[in-house]
Amino acid sequence: MNEDSDHQAQDRKAILDLGDRLGNVSEACRQAGIPRSAYYQYRRRFEAEGVAGLRNRSPRARSHPLTTPKATEDKLVALSRAHPSWGCVRLTNHLRASGTLLSAPTAQKLLTRHKLGTARDRWLDAEEMAERGPAAASAEQLAWIDSWNPAFRERDRETSRPGELVLQDVRSATRAARVYVHFAVDAFGGLAFASLCPTRDTADAVALFAQDMAPGYRALRQRLESIVTPDVPLFWGSARHPFEAALEAAGVDHRAAHAMAARENGLLERFWRDFQIEFVAPRRADWLTAPFGRWQEEFVLWLADYNQSRPYLGYRNHGAPPLAFARTCT
Repeated sequence: MNEDSDHQAQDRKAILDLGDRLGNVSEACRQAGIPRSAYYQYRRRFEAEGVAGLRNRSPRARSHPLTTPKATEDKLVALSRAHPSWGCVRLTNHLRASGTLLSAPTAQKLLTRHKLGTARDRWLDAEEMAERGPAAASAEQLAWIDSWNPAFRERDRETSRPGELVLQDVRSATRAARVYVHFAVDAFGGLAFASLCPTRDTADAVALFAQDMAPGYRALRQRLESIVTPDVPLFWGSARHPFEAALEAAGVDHRAAHAMAARENGLLERFWRDFQIEFVAPRRADWLTAPFGRWQEEFVLWLADYNQSRPYLGYRNHGAPPLAFARTCT
């Protein structure tokens, strides 16, 4: 504190002492040339803080008059976490109905401060809470998580390493069925093997296994233990079935699941959703007219980015790309 402020404090203390000696506040204020309101203000500050309270203070307000009360902020955050799919307008309307006034832009600023400002932020926040235990998330919160990350529903069926369990399938890239996607997803961290093909043949499924999956797990120094596929003729049949014969020759256990159940696996669903959103949707306008070779070339690049660079947010990798996550076990 500077010297001028100390002198000012002593002068004000002298006015208070004068009032005490005279026993007359009005006369003390007349002699000091200050209003009675200033005298009583000095008295309150002196009684609360001593001589230090009589020093000059910054004219800046300690809090902005429009600052949102903490109780309102806490109520907003709790409501947003309880209903993560709600936007700011719906949140503020709900608060208004209970007598709490808050504008949508202010709500957005407050939620951003608490890392709840975007739908993705609220998904990751809900996941973090849900991972604390089975009772930590409501049905609404779990549904919100599933809409962003279907893999979260597989958290009770975790594998201990890459190659322990791989899920393989084939689907039409679009309803036009001009391009088929043969793909397999590792249950450990979502590592994906896939290829675009003009047909839905068993030979393509065998090629994915023999040319991509088997070399991939050798490079990771992990044993490919078991593959689960839908129980459809493309993957399943007699001992002479090409797909079954290839897996048996490689010492890989082949298990079949009912087609509907196999395709509802959260890891497969997440890969398929990402593929549709990131690869198919941006190319939908010329999907049927561009040459097939173009899609093959672009798909190779997209899949490499999916496995090696792009963050795999949420369960189970928490941001680590699938290949990096798989390498944590090598």
